[in-house]
Amino acid sequence: MRLTVHEQHAIAQAAAEALPPGTCVSLFGSRTDDLRRGGDIDLLVEPPAPLGATAQVQLRTRLAARLYRLLGERRIDILVAAASEPGDRLVLAEARRQAIQLVTTLAAALPLRTGLAAHCTARIWFSEPRRGRCRAGSGGLGM
Repeated sequence: MRLTVHEQHAIAQAAAEALPPGTCVSLFGSRTDDLRRGGDIDLLVEPPAPLGATAQVQLRTRLAARLYRLLGERRIDILVAAASEPGDRLVLAEARRQAIQLVTTLAAALPLRTGLAAHCTARIWFSEPRRGRCRAGSGGLGM
């Protein structure tokens, strides 16, 4: 996986600020291959419940804005699909096949220091990223 620790932390922070609790964020695409160079950051965002088209656009926009603030302007592609959505679309099936789970947002008892309305925290994996579908309650380091 070709993400720096800074990029991993930024994704975790942006997810905690922008995504609802229970949302899983995974890396897919060229950045999952350690032998390749360059490439954009492709993120699969899987909220726990299906979202309408407008809500998907709003979620993608919030996450992208926070990532740009934390990482600067760079190519970031965000694919949003509910965890329960079947992988009928080719891009979704391929994203799930390549997925390396990075972050799962969790409900938190206290608001974030940023004071945002979305009260959630995030976990991120550094040592052994997990391949495959997001699963609630899987291990990770607390953020």
